[in-house]
Amino acid sequence: MKHWTKWSVLICLLIGWGVWKYNLLSRLSASDARTFLGLLAQVSVTMLGFLLAALAILASIAGHRLVRNMQKTGHYRVLLSCFFIDTVAYGFAAAVALVAYLANTHLILGTLLAMVSFLFASLLLLDVGWRFWLVLTHLGPDNN
Repeated sequence: MKHWTKWSVLICLLIGWGVWKYNLLSRLSASDARTFLGLLAQVSVTMLGFLLAALAILASIAGHRLVRNMQKTGHYRVLLSCFFIDTVAYGFAAAVALVAYLANTHLILGTLLAMVSFLFASLLLLDVGWRFWLVLTHLGPDNN
């Protein structure tokens, strides 16, 4: 999944453009848009917490031989950068959703930006989850 971040940006921009072009969010009432923004903010912050917990797990196994070898080959740095990018993306999605929710102006644009940034963070989560799963499945008693 070497180019997954670039593909995620492209997918999100295409979806955002389609939603904007076909006015799909204009069908939402103001209260529905605010509810959607609140939901996006809540889920984004929750996922941010899960990513930080996964980072804590990763830090707790830092002395393991597999992780030490990953540090030597540079794979650990790639994994940490994926975690960092996804954490920032969820933080950005939460911030955009919260600002749009509280500002209560340009609700459609705020909802679109929050939705696209949340979708981007969620697509990045697929890559982070895959990489984290690979690390955890290769931690065995024979790899100490």
